[in-house]
Amino acid sequence: MAKPRSAALVTVLLSLPCLPVAASSSRGELGSAGERTLSLQRFPIEEVLRQAREVIERDPRRALELVEQVGAGSRRTGDRRVLAKVVFIRADASRVQGDHRAALELYHEARRRFAELGDGVELGRSLRRLGDMYFFLTDYESALSHYLDALKRFEDLSGLPNPGPALLHIAHLEVAIGNVLKALGDIPRAMEYYQSALASYQELNYPGGVTGCRYNLGGLHQDLKQLDAALASYQEARRAAESLGDQYLLSLALASAGSVHMAAGHLDEAELFILRALEVCRRTDRRRGIVDNLLKLAAVRRRQGDLDEALRAVREGLALAERLEDRRMSADAHRELAEVYDAMDRPALALASFRRFQAIDEEIVGAEKVARVNKLAIAFESARKEPKTAVLESQRRAERTARWAVTAMLGLAMVVIGSLVAG
Repeated sequence: MAKPRSAALVTVLLSLPCLPVAASSSRGELGSAGERTLSLQRFPIEEVLRQAREVIERDPRRALELVEQVGAGSRRTGDRRVLAKVVFIRADASRVQGDHRAALELYHEARRRFAELGDGVELGRSLRRLGDMYFFLTDYESALSHYLDALKRFEDLSGLPNPGPALLHIAHLEVAIGNVLKALGDIPRAMEYYQSALASYQELNYPGGVTGCRYNLGGLHQDLKQLDAALASYQEARRAAESLGDQYLLSLALASAGSVHMAAGHLDEAELFILRALEVCRRTDRRRGIVDNLLKLAAVRRRQGDLDEALRAVREGLALAERLEDRRMSADAHRELAEVYDAMDRPALALASFRRFQAIDEEIVGAEKVARVNKLAIAFESARKEPKTAVLESQRRAERTARWAVTAMLGLAMVVIGSLVAG
């Protein structure tokens, strides 16, 4: 039986030494037969890495199988650039699988490797993903710090003659910063970042980003109790996710539509959306999504009066949230658990769960932490505006100088004319 294309590539890879790419000639072509051979030997490695990146979000185990073959060969030959890419893909796999601590360590290693290589784009990507991991671990100050560091680097790259993907990464980071601000309850500033990113995605013709931003804006509408607007955004995101084959965004849109129906009291509709979202998350092993939908399902069951099923769902969600070390979801689980125990007329357990929710919530978004994050964001935003302000002030000075010159010339002309008249 014929081997799959990816398996065949791995077989080819293992049969070839992993050697660095040879330098090209001044004409942009390989300068010798030996150099052409080296280039051909390198091609399967890049192809395997490309395939691993393509499947990472939907099949992290397959991506790991691919890159471990590459990593073994690269470790033998000391190909630092390939090894850095392998570490980054391993970090991505841990992120997708919900192992945020492992992902955090691997992204730190990738950041260090790309810094040593002087690869600005991949260094910026590593910083962004580090921000994501800190965000998932509810360390919002560290998340924002890494996002802002990455944003500054990509803004510097965007000013080069060939900015590459810098503008797209700036849009990604604006969304990420908006997520931090939303988590801290700063809805107006979160909306500014989302809208700025949306405009960039539209200009760059990046449909996945446009859809994601519209989904995020739906979340803000929901926070503002604008349920019809929120549901419209989620429905648009769901349709786009289905057409793009984006299972992650599909699960988010379904779950959020379910939460809107629950808020409106449409429990049967809410149940259908949430169960479908939960099925997508289980099928794709999206563990944070599994927790989120279990908690939403528990709330629906509680309101339907099925308290035993509500208790089962919330306990399963809490256990998984604790394994993931996701304090935000652990806090939300304890809050829902308090509601379930209260409905079951078990006041002591309800009080204990609610106090646990309060304690974790204070750790995450206490006033002191919120103040530090806001200070960091405002300082960066001010620094971002300074160059623009300096340019505007320079333009104003030039305009004032021009006006003064014109006025002086007119004054001199009047003097000359007066002298001629007098003569």
